Amino acid sequence: MKSKAEIRRQSLKNLSSLDPNLKRSWDRVLSDQLIEGIKHLGVQRIHCFVSTPSEFDTREIISYCWEASIQVHIPKIEPHGQMSHWRYQKGQELIAGPKGILEPANGLLMTEEPELIIVPGLAFSRDGKRIGYGGGYYDRFLSNKKDIPKWCIAYSFMLRDEIPSEDFDIIVDKVFTLP
Repeated sequence: MKSKAEIRRQSLKNLSSLDPNLKRSWDRVLSDQLIEGIKHLGVQRIHCFVSTPSEFDTREIISYCWEASIQVHIPKIEPHGQMSHWRYQKGQELIAGPKGILEPANGLLMTEEPELIIVPGLAFSRDGKRIGYGGGYYDRFLSNKKDIPKWCIAYSFMLRDEIPSEDFDIIVDKVFTLP
């Protein structure tokens, strides 16, 4: 089995070479799947990452939540490998954080637990194992969120039969992918 670092490198290479038109098409299909799932759950608060240009585009998911009066919380990278979580409202200013990821310039800290967490990643197995970007931010965040559904979005090339995992790696509940 390939190492996490090898799988991470391959996924990043595949993402960077993805045709932008094909990516937009895939993002629309995956957004529709995810929105249907959100409707089915009937949640009032979600935690969602703000995507970078190479990742699955989360803007449509976030816009749907705003239109449906679902609170959106997004992460902000903090010192010592931690994340804080902020309410993200339509029109709110975002700035590039320490790793270039957009995060809130200011606003309200999350005070209530989300009812659904959308988790980023670079590779996934169908049984919910994931490889993220290597900082462990989401594994630490999710470690005490066992009862909250955790979903990921994966392009088909990000799916693998096996993903190496360690005791601290958090398993996600559902991986949305293309049919």
